[in-house]
Amino acid sequence: VQEVRDGVVLSTSRRDLMFSVVPCDAVVSAGIQPQVQFCSGFGFQFGNNSSGAQAWSWDFGDPTTDADTSSLFSPSWTYSAPGVYDVTIISAPGEICADTAVVQFQAFNAPRPDFVPPAPACGDTTVVLQAEGEYGPDAIFNWVLGNSAEPSTATGSPVTVFYTAGNPQNVTLIVNDNGCFGSASGTVVVSPEPEALFTVFPASPQLVGVPFSFTDASQTNGAAIVSRTWTVNGVPVPVSGNSLEAEDWLPGTYTVTLTLVTGAGCVSTFSMVYVVLAGEIDIPNVFSPNGDGENETFDITNIGYYENELTIYNRWGTVVYNTRNYRNQWNGGDVPDGTYYYVLVLKDGRDYAGHLTLLR
Repeated sequence: VQEVRDGVVLSTSRRDLMFSVVPCDAVVSAGIQPQVQFCSGFGFQFGNNSSGAQAWSWDFGDPTTDADTSSLFSPSWTYSAPGVYDVTIISAPGEICADTAVVQFQAFNAPRPDFVPPAPACGDTTVVLQAEGEYGPDAIFNWVLGNSAEPSTATGSPVTVFYTAGNPQNVTLIVNDNGCFGSASGTVVVSPEPEALFTVFPASPQLVGVPFSFTDASQTNGAAIVSRTWTVNGVPVPVSGNSLEAEDWLPGTYTVTLTLVTGAGCVSTFSMVYVVLAGEIDIPNVFSPNGDGENETFDITNIGYYENELTIYNRWGTVVYNTRNYRNQWNGGDVPDGTYYYVLVLKDGRDYAGHLTLLR
């Protein structure tokens, strides 16, 4: 080493090194048993494969501490974080015939993935599957989604999947985290959804007394139907076979509903409104309550199908009969023969007025 100032050598220092090569009395060989168990955590018991030495010096390669050394024959060490570490052993340290070996150890935990299958669905549906559980930030996700899924396989997380209704689908999530693998399985249930439907003949509306029927025309779509329920205006009605027969319904508006329920709990309903007409009001202008069994009462055709109020007056305007919801029961009572006047008011707003003759 020379010290130079302004181009002038002021001093020189020289160091001589001597290397001696000598024969060893014993052959020393350093060795570390290779890692045989992977993905099982951060703690290791190191195996010593050295020979020809009576002392050893270990360095576990943990950069977080200086205390990662040992002089034991087979020491143990637990790393504070996952990673790949260089473990060093020196057999016969400080001696002329010392030997050194370095082996890499991988300190990783096996991932423990999980995912939550969606709630059972009815009919074709789209679901989102999200990986959960324990794994590192660089984990790789692979999904096997089932044969009715589109797509049937996928990578990443989350994944969006369309399922065609059918049998339950087994789903498997496989996670690769630093070469360590873990998996989770679940079932996605997308059940077939029936389509409730019925037809009617003859079509609405119909006059009272005309028979008509509602016939089940539902499509099960492969679903197992556990119940079929017919209701009329919300009230369940018994049905024999696949048709609801009706021939004695009073005039009015009816809502008929068919409800299907599958074994998987899927529900489908279909409703139809049907109108039964009462027919026109026909009011006679004479009746003869004389005991011969004919024309004995003031008989208004179809009045029994309407809410109403009937009032009958004599020729001086005095009320001789009044009732609500008249049902053809007035036989003249004790009024004398003669001409009378009536006023009939229906609940729907229609009203009728006229005269009638009572003859005994």
